[in-house]
Amino acid sequence: MRARVAAAAFLVAVIAIAAPARAQQAHPGLQVWKSAGCPECHGVLGQGGDDGDHPKGPNLHRIYQDRAFLIETVSCGRPTTPMPAFLDVAYTRRICNGYLSPNGVPPEINRLALLTADEVALVVQYVLDRVMGMGEISRSECAAYFGDADHPVCAGAR
Repeated sequence: MRARVAAAAFLVAVIAIAAPARAQQAHPGLQVWKSAGCPECHGVLGQGGDDGDHPKGPNLHRIYQDRAFLIETVSCGRPTTPMPAFLDVAYTRRICNGYLSPNGVPPEINRLALLTADEVALVVQYVLDRVMGMGEISRSECAAYFGDADHPVCAGAR
């Protein structure tokens, strides 16, 4: 019985020690976020804004949209806005915004990086898990993004 209690206590201690390390690990969608150019409009940590210090994309920490909306938005873009279509088959093999065309993306849609459906899903999951609706940027998220909690951008993070 004592061996079981000791083993359980040891397991709890290991989990408690490992939990902060997991929180610091980079999310699988983070690399897609970076390589697709999302920080160029939404800021490196999704802080966005239009205060002159940040890009014009919305602050994703202060809003919430569901997964389906985000998949559609990232895949197909937002007509007449700067939000580009990222999905490699948007509008040609996938109906986007009610439109399908063998001629490609309509002119009112911007086009940037070409992502696969799996990459779109990864970046959307990253936004849902680590950015959207999270309020202020956490120090652990900042550290996961930059790989260093002492990065200058992380100085003001909680």
